[in-house]
Amino acid sequence: MPQTTIVYICSPDRYRQLSFSLATLLRSGTSFNKIVVFCIGDNSGWDFGDDRVDIRSVPNLYGHYFYGNKLYVCDVEADRVVFLDTDTLVFSPIDRIWSASPAAVIARVASAYDSANWNATRWKEACSRFGMNVVPMFNTGFLIFQSGSNRRVRKVWKESMELYQAKVLSPPCEERMSDQYGLALAILACDISYAVMGPKDHTYGWIEWITGKHTVSKDTVVLHTANELFDVYLAKYQIESPIWLKP
Repeated sequence: MPQTTIVYICSPDRYRQLSFSLATLLRSGTSFNKIVVFCIGDNSGWDFGDDRVDIRSVPNLYGHYFYGNKLYVCDVEADRVVFLDTDTLVFSPIDRIWSASPAAVIARVASAYDSANWNATRWKEACSRFGMNVVPMFNTGFLIFQSGSNRRVRKVWKESMELYQAKVLSPPCEERMSDQYGLALAILACDISYAVMGPKDHTYGWIEWITGKHTVSKDTVVLHTANELFDVYLAKYQIESPIWLKP
């Protein structure tokens, strides 16, 4: 059977958030062999009560640009690597998504890609630098890499992200999304197959919040809350505190 590793990347101030996300993952029924937590900073005393959780202390790769640390997902060797942001809540087995597609990368198209602020001309120019086609930008809060694709994209992901950080490339939307632009361009340059997650696979909590429409259902796999809405959704869905956080 393929080996599956779940990856989180966080700083010490996200310990509580990580704890809730990890607890929902453990309760979701998702199949996995290991969870790797890359911590940028002090993680002394962290214990999640599960021997499958491997906590690794690593240096900050990009100083002020914390999202650049998502490159650590490329250092994991497993048949399947699933990345989760700490502001995610897992409601159903993630197996359902990867079982439906053999694509090397499975991700949801970022909400910014369809927004009125998206500069399609800038994005087309960036894509032309890396390949013959135009790929969508993917949200990097929940990603599934299969068949070693996480290792294949590392070089170009790093290079393209740094081009945005150095302002050699102009962002088609917000500057803080360099990691998302870079991953999409790496997928294009490395000719990696991809499949697009639907809204029930990866639900954007901020869209529900902005529109006022109820989008989470019993079919939702991962709810991506947004940091500022994390506690709102913990309360809304009555997520129990993990035992290691209780006094």
